[in-house]
Amino acid sequence: MGDICDRFNGLCKSGCKDGYLGNRCTRTCQVGKYGDRCRSQCNANCADTGTERTCKYTDGTCLQGCKAGYHGHRCDMTCNNTYGVNCGQNCSENCRTAGIEDGNTCNPFDGSCLAGCDTGYGDALCVQECMNRTYGDKCGRTCSEHCAGLERLCYPVNGSCLLGCEPGFIGDHCVEQAGIKERTALNFILYFLWTLGVVAVVAILAFAFVSTSGNHRRFFGQLRGESGEEDSQRTREGSHSHASSAHSGKEPEAASGGHSSEKLAPSVDGADNKKDSPTSLRSSILASAIDLHVNQLAKSHSKAHSIHADEVRPAEEDA
Repeated sequence: MGDICDRFNGLCKSGCKDGYLGNRCTRTCQVGKYGDRCRSQCNANCADTGTERTCKYTDGTCLQGCKAGYHGHRCDMTCNNTYGVNCGQNCSENCRTAGIEDGNTCNPFDGSCLAGCDTGYGDALCVQECMNRTYGDKCGRTCSEHCAGLERLCYPVNGSCLLGCEPGFIGDHCVEQAGIKERTALNFILYFLWTLGVVAVVAILAFAFVSTSGNHRRFFGQLRGESGEEDSQRTREGSHSHASSAHSGKEPEAASGGHSSEKLAPSVDGADNKKDSPTSLRSSILASAIDLHVNQLAKSHSKAHSIHADEVRPAEEDA
């Protein structure tokens, strides 16, 4: 490799190792310097050693570790989700993570939560639950005065009373008076029963109305059918009477006073069994119209026979 220094005067031919100076490389770097030809500066994040020198003059390693918030042998890296000297402590699990992108939820120097604490914690490090009868976000709410116990304590997260409620109050937070809640429940039950009764009455009235309407339709349909049958029977009897009197010369008996054949009662059993649907109602109306037209034709025919019989009778008497 050759000589590293001149054999006559001792001068280093290739210079000095890191951390040394001088022609013969006998001097170390001055305070605050390190490395090749002592050109590098010790990191300001190196912890104070109580002496002037804070880092090793050869490679810059901090002699007493790092200040709070930094780590690495030269203390050139910040803590990640840790804090304190040499990043030796973890951020609290109660630190909020909302809006945190790099995963570092607390200040690397003092550990205070960057986005605040979860509900139920109020100190800077978010490790102490709410105290002094407080609860909620940032411990900004006060426990109920009606919590049981001398200290009237409540859970720091939701404020529910630890020992329940004092007499006369109910609920998780002991703010509702028992009598008021019971009356409210009773009023609700009464209102429900009243509403149910009204609905039942309306349903019964509606059913009765529909049933009555159906009975009325069937009743008037039967009346129309019976009237049509009676008119047809009278027409047939009148025609038969006029024809008989025309051959015998006797006056026909009045349609109302003569002996009539047995009337046929209209069959209503089928109508009673049918439903009052729109189709059956239309059919009933159509049948009534047809019966009325037939009755009118029969009456016209009967009147014509009566006139003819009156004309024939005088002729026979003259003969």
